[in-house]
Amino acid sequence: MNTSRSPVRFLFADLKTRSSASEIMDSSDCDLFMLHRTVNHFKYINRYLGGIRPLLQRTLLSHMESLGKDNYTILDLGAGGCDIPVWLSRTALRQSIRLIIYCIDNDRRIASFAAENCRGIEGIDIVVGDVFDVLTEYEADYLISNHFLHHLSDENIVRLLKTISTRSKYGFIINDLLRSRVSLFFFFMICPLFFRKSYALMDGLRSITRGFKANELKRFRKAAGVDYTISYVSPGHICMHSLI
Repeated sequence: MNTSRSPVRFLFADLKTRSSASEIMDSSDCDLFMLHRTVNHFKYINRYLGGIRPLLQRTLLSHMESLGKDNYTILDLGAGGCDIPVWLSRTALRQSIRLIIYCIDNDRRIASFAAENCRGIEGIDIVVGDVFDVLTEYEADYLISNHFLHHLSDENIVRLLKTISTRSKYGFIINDLLRSRVSLFFFFMICPLFFRKSYALMDGLRSITRGFKANELKRFRKAAGVDYTISYVSPGHICMHSLI
């Protein structure tokens, strides 16, 4: 079997260090239908495989309630289709908390798709631009990101951590992929059953090889001089969070 273009090859990838392989959907000439279909699949991947909702419930929303305010601002880095901001806004509102969420993405194709998803939803603002440029202009009570950090080089991760520590009043929650053989095999088995005719399988496996191990997040913490807690999020995720 020729596995040069097959997802099977990712199952045997060297996971000692992070991969630098680019994702298909990051290409400017990728198929627009496939791109939008992939972004649409994110809402299911995030809900059922990402662990992000329970993570934000026990960290972000609990912290908001402990402060006792009825409104907050949030920066969401690499917001994709904005399924997380939409869920977060509605969930907070049920707790009598109003949110203004600035959803940052540097890809206009994805931002336009997200804008359609958020049409009519109060308090969600799509911001198109490079995250480092946007962070020079915006600050918020909290900063969150999901599946964004692995798109950055190690050097830019350290740069980002230094920046967000000064742009978020109460702290940040960053959720991303745990780089492991188990994660690769699990996603390889599950993805084709539910997420067809998109880049979800190939790019998902690539993303896992670009993900993280705990010792790397500890190294970033030391290099950036920013304190945060590292925790595992099931299934196949790892989180950095700091709330004051």
